[in-house]
Amino acid sequence: MKQLFLGVLGLLFFTGTAQTVDTIYVNENQNTALFFPEKVRQGIVGSENFVFSYSQEKPQYFGLLKGVRGSTSNLLVLTQDGQIYSYVLSYRAHLPYFNYFIGIEESIGNEKPLKEKVFAALVEDTMDVTQRGKDPKTEKNALKMRAEYHLKNSKGEIKSRKKKGLKLAVGDMNYFKDEVYLVVALENQSGITFEPDYLNVYISRGNRKRNASYQKLLLEPIYIHQFPPNIYHHQEKKFVLVFPKFTLGENEELELEVREKKGSRWLRMKFKG
Repeated sequence: MKQLFLGVLGLLFFTGTAQTVDTIYVNENQNTALFFPEKVRQGIVGSENFVFSYSQEKPQYFGLLKGVRGSTSNLLVLTQDGQIYSYVLSYRAHLPYFNYFIGIEESIGNEKPLKEKVFAALVEDTMDVTQRGKDPKTEKNALKMRAEYHLKNSKGEIKSRKKKGLKLAVGDMNYFKDEVYLVVALENQSGITFEPDYLNVYISRGNRKRNASYQKLLLEPIYIHQFPPNIYHHQEKKFVLVFPKFTLGENEELELEVREKKGSRWLRMKFKG
């Protein structure tokens, strides 16, 4: 036990030398660790033979790989600075390396994601209508009227999640032509004012708690109606998110995540639309 502790302690303080690799070998009995220059935001594997585990709630600089015998696949990793890393995954009974230290020079490019802070800029008065080939003012008024209609006519709830006095609920999800209207409610019974920073909606596949690949895709809203700046104790606020039309596959779900602006409270919920 003492030797194991010293080995782990040595790993934590060892910065390592970046290795140039294109193929990473894994098996089912040992963890293969990948250390990146920035914290991991998302990891996607191409086959269920392989699993890439990383912390989503508290992002870290590393992820762990495991796999079972089967066809060669691939791994795509996105870090919080937008860098993209891609590797071939292959099974091997005896691993040549247990740790890979990835350098920034191995990035294959940089994405331009919808950052969480951009959410605030979309609230209420702004939306991406220029790319839809429509007059912005006319389209905004039409979206606002339709969003208000769905907000007033929403009854009951499809799914809800409670945590520490906070409640996140989906009231309705309606399709209109090439748009999807999602009615969402936030309720506060915590005794402390809740100031939401953002509410992200993803299409997710798999389960992060199980030994299977987990992937999620961020959906970008084209309009947000009446998103609340804060929710006081004993208050419930409803609002509408409008997205371009999408459909869910057989093994896909919608995942909602709301986080507090000046605090650590958050809620996450999945449901089949």
